Amino acid sequence: MKKTLIVGALLVVAAAGSSLLLGSQTQKEYLKWVNSLSAHPGISAKSLDFESSLFAPTAKTKLSVTDPVLKASLAERGLPDSLVLVHQFQVWPWQVASSTAIAWDKKSAPFKALFGSDIALKVEGHHWIWGTQSLKGRVGMASWQQDGELLNFYPLTFSASHSQQHWQQSFNWNGMEAKSPEGRLVLSGVKLRKEGQGDDGHFDGQLGAVTYTGEHFVGLSGMTFKGTDSDKLTKGRLQAEEAKFNREPFSHLDLALAMESVNNHALDKLLLSALGIGLTGDAEARSQFSVALGALLSGGGKLQLDDLSLDSVNGKLIGRGQLALKAGTVDSLESFLAASQGELKLVVPRHFGELASLDTDTLNVLAQRGWVREESGGLGLDFKVADKLLTLNQQPLMKAL
Repeated sequence: MKKTLIVGALLVVAAAGSSLLLGSQTQKEYLKWVNSLSAHPGISAKSLDFESSLFAPTAKTKLSVTDPVLKASLAERGLPDSLVLVHQFQVWPWQVASSTAIAWDKKSAPFKALFGSDIALKVEGHHWIWGTQSLKGRVGMASWQQDGELLNFYPLTFSASHSQQHWQQSFNWNGMEAKSPEGRLVLSGVKLRKEGQGDDGHFDGQLGAVTYTGEHFVGLSGMTFKGTDSDKLTKGRLQAEEAKFNREPFSHLDLALAMESVNNHALDKLLLSALGIGLTGDAEARSQFSVALGALLSGGGKLQLDDLSLDSVNGKLIGRGQLALKAGTVDSLESFLAASQGELKLVVPRHFGELASLDTDTLNVLAQRGWVREESGGLGLDFKVADKLLTLNQQPLMKAL
């Protein structure tokens, strides 16, 4: 009996000790997570509170939108540009379980109304004492409509896990619909999965369909993409079953793409500013996009395009190309040409897209002047940039235009 009591006491002490250890790690991991959020462009995170407890610590985090275009867009629509998240932790001898939700208040009430009866955000996580971590969450459906504008954001789910030897992430989004007087954007069936070790991983994903109806109609459907990703190099292949521009149908889009030494942070900012254009379309959003594009180009890097092909009713477009950019300030066409070296080779069917409006005599004149050439039953177009000069089929492009 005495031995049993001693063993029991030792187990209690061990359990309390491991709980204390995990409890102290919880605050460190929480603050590390807050700092990692602030590293993403367009948002900032700040810890408002962390209440320590041996078995049930809690925390609050303020998330704020910092992108000026998105902040202005939210203000114009009467929506808050910040939210407070509340975190509840359960510390056990072998793991820490966590749950995260939005702390609703009067200021955030307009945002809550967008979700109706659906739960806006729910995140659950686990952190085991041996180092393995997992996370899963869901964002609910939201709808907004005002003054001829419409936004339907459909549910998405995400998950992630990490151990010393392996990590993986997944993302599933039903899509969205955005409508304004300028046009309508519809996105559906987005899936992405990444996994790997350390900085090296591979990814695959799919996009059911994306269409934009405005001054022109552009659509892609049945898109898949897969590839590998490392610290300096990302490469993969993108394919789509169907594509459409205005009334002209295309099919079987295929291309292999590689990016080397590209500034990923600048690329994230560019994508964020593109979202700003989609939401507002105003001059400030376009200015932000130009600044982000300049920052991305100024970082330098290499882009490789291989095996490009696209079928049409009049034949197949094929192509390949590469572009190398020296790091340095790129804020004009002249500075871009000075920093660039590369080429893009295309063979286009004679009646392809806008070329269908060119008659035979016009094409013959262009061929005689060296701006196009006959190749494999189509038109050969060789773009090249080198020595501060952009050429088309060895003819100065500015002169050709």
